[in-house]
Amino acid sequence: MRCTAAFTLIELMVGIAVAAILITVGIPGFRDLILDNRMAAQINSLVADLSYARSEAVKRNTSVTVCKRNAGGTACDDSRSWTDGWIVWAESTNTVLRIREALPAGTSIPFPQNRNRIVFNGHGFSPGSTATFVFCDSRGYMKARGLVLSNVGRVRTARDDDGDGIYEFSPGNEFDEQTCP
Repeated sequence: MRCTAAFTLIELMVGIAVAAILITVGIPGFRDLILDNRMAAQINSLVADLSYARSEAVKRNTSVTVCKRNAGGTACDDSRSWTDGWIVWAESTNTVLRIREALPAGTSIPFPQNRNRIVFNGHGFSPGSTATFVFCDSRGYMKARGLVLSNVGRVRTARDDDGDGIYEFSPGNEFDEQTCP
C-alpha cells in the first residue's frame, strides 16, 4: 500500500488564511517602501542637477541656471511647475546642459518662495536662493521630504531635528498642512 503525502482541507484553509493575513499586513508597508524610494530618487535627481549646475558654473566661470522647463525642454518657463521638470542652462552660451523630465503624477514640489530659477555664479554661489524644495506625495506633509539650498550653493536634505517624524524647513519650523496642499 502506497502512502500519498497531501494537505488536508483544513491545513489548506489555515495556510490560505495565514497567507491572506501576511499579504494584508505587508502590502501597506510595501506601498510606503515604494513611495519612499520614488521620492528619494526624485530628490536625488534634483541634488544631482543642482550639483552639476554649480560645478559647471565654476568650471565655465559664468552663471548657470536651474529652472522650470518649457514643454519642449528647450528653455525656462516661469509659468510652469517644478513637477513639470527642469533644465540646467548655461546663460553665457544659451545652451541647455541637462533636461529633467516631469515627475510622476501624484508628486508635487510646492516651492514656498515661488522661485522659478536657481542661478549659480562663477564662484558656485547662489545668492538669494536660500530656500527649501519640499517633495510631497499622496501621503501628505507627514511623509514630505525637503531639499535645502543655501546662498553659498550648498545643498542638503531637510532633517527632523526634534525627532517627531516630521521634517523641518529649519529648526522649530516644521512642514505642516499648508506645506503639502
